[in-house]
Parts: sequence; C-alpha cells; structure tokens
Amino acid sequence: MEIDYMQYKIRNGDSLHSISSRLGMTVKELKRFHNAHCEKADTLWFENMNHVDFLWVPKNYKTEEQKVQEKTNSLPSLQLSNAFYAKEYKVRETIQIPSEDLLLLDYTIILDTREGKDKSYTVTIDRKGLTTNGKIPNDKMSELSLDCMKTLYPIAFTINPSGKITGFHGYKALIKKFKDQRPKLEEYHIGEGCTMLLNAFEKQMSDETGFLRQFDSSLLFQTLFPIREWFHKKTTWTEKLYCFQNSFPAIFDLCIETNHDDPDYTETIIQGNLQNICSLQSLKQNKKNSDTDSYEAITADLQLQYTIHKTHKILSQAESSIVITNEGDLYRKHHLTLTQMI
Repeated sequence: MEIDYMQYKIRNGDSLHSISSRLGMTVKELKRFHNAHCEKADTLWFENMNHVDFLWVPKNYKTEEQKVQEKTNSLPSLQLSNAFYAKEYKVRETIQIPSEDLLLLDYTIILDTREGKDKSYTVTIDRKGLTTNGKIPNDKMSELSLDCMKTLYPIAFTINPSGKITGFHGYKALIKKFKDQRPKLEEYHIGEGCTMLLNAFEKQMSDETGFLRQFDSSLLFQTLFPIREWFHKKTTWTEKLYCFQNSFPAIFDLCIETNHDDPDYTETIIQGNLQNICSLQSLKQNKKNSDTDSYEAITADLQLQYTIHKTHKILSQAESSIVITNEGDLYRKHHLTLTQMI
C-alpha cells in the first residue's frame, strides 16, 4: 500500500506556522494530521513543539479549494469535443411490461464525431448486429422495418457545442438514399401490407421535425447525448425529456450526484421525477391534455448514469432507465446499458 505521508525532522527556527505554510496547510490542519499519525506521547496540544523531534506531514497535501478544483477539472467540459465518444459501444435494452414477455434488444453502435463550423459537431451513427431476445428478428413486418432503417444507416446528426441534437446532417440526401433503395425493398418484400408499411415510412420521413423526434425521443439518444451543463449542476433543475419515443417532451425535476472516489473515472448520476400532470393516453398519442385530472396522471422516474474517464474525458459507460407507473401499478420499465467496446 502506498504511504502518502512521511516524517519531517524539526530544524532550528521551525514553527508550526512556518511548516504548515510551506505545505499549504493551516496550523490547525497540520496539528490534526500529525496527531492522527503519531504516538500518543508526541501529540501536539498547543503550538509548542519542544517535546517532539519529528512531525508527521502529508507528501502531497491539497487544500479544500484545490480538491474542489481538481473535482471540477475531472468533469466533462461545458463544450462537446471529438474525444468524448468512443468508436463503438455495445448496447443492451430491456423493456418490461406486466403480463408480457421481457423484451431484450442487443446491438452495436459505431460513432464518428467531427467538429464543424461554429464549434458544432457532426456525429454519424451506424448500427449493426441487432437481436431480439437473442435472435435475429425474422417475422415479415419486423424484417421490413429493419430493412427500411438499414437503407438509411449510417445517419449523420448535427450536435451543438452544449451536446444537444439540432437536426439531421444532409436530410435531403437521407431521403434520396431511401427512395433509391425502395425498388430493391419492393422486389424482396411483396404484398399489400409491405407496400402500406413502405408508404407509411416514406411519409414519416417527409416530416423532418417528426422524423428527427423519432430518434431524439428514444432512450438511446437521450442517454447518448446529455447536455454538457448537466455534469456541472450544483442544485436541482428542470428539463424537458421524453417518457415515450415519438411523444411530446415532458418536464422533469432533476438532481445530480457525482462520485470522484475512483482514481480514473468520474461517475455522475442524474435522477428525475415527472413534474407534468400527464395521462398515459396523452403521452401515447403525443397529444398534450391540459384537462388531465391528478388521479389520471402517471408517475415517471428517470435515472441517467455516466462513467467518464477523468483524464481523457471519454464516455466509458452509461446506464439509463425510465419507470412509468399508472394508477399505482407498473406500466412500463425501460432500461438501457451502453458499454464502450475496446
């Protein structure tokens, strides 16, 4: 075990005040430190050191101000950087709904982050290896839905310096990619149901705002793109976040806890509760209902947890969950784990 203190031999002219000043400590702090490590006979009660020959002193003492500054420096910066995201992450999502089988999704995402103009960023995301409960989805509609999305990947998004998604990068090119690939999809996926799904998907893409919300409101994107300011919060605050994908953002009361104990990583935990009075039906239908009675309102608990390297400032792991309760009973629990692949 590394010893972080040592014996200092007292010399002529030394005083507690002169020694503590050289160490960057107060006299009170030096006395407290010495007394915690010395034999009982060498305990210092006053500033007189006549009866002791040595003082126990720390090797690398840090003042409270230095400790606070060190913790602040270990947090992610207030502006996004190219180094924040690793190249690949393994993702696991579990969705629990009472009376239904647990849904387990596994896949890998590949990220490419590039700085653009005005300190904004382009983050290109690709996805591969999706399995549902350990199997590749093979029913007709699921397979077609996945094939529609495959025509679009990799997808590029613009991210502002604070970490928020602001839009697609190359939206017109994204639409063209799908239209160019649609004939191949129609050759393989035959039938009226498939045609209806393809038409619905193309129509959905034509609404840029709505199509962006499909990504932005997912638990993956809410976890992957935290606002940088969150990591530096000292008090509670409110934020608009999503309970459901493709729903409207609801207001959450958030609080934060940061753990600096690990020598290499900082762990940040953000917890929140739904502030809005929202009915389950209004969220599912993406329709705000100002007439919702309190007895109809759902409760929603959110947790986001980030593990970030103190020196390199890279996101190593993230976990998130949204638990929705309706009339006192669990309605839905969605949990996601994002782990850097090395």
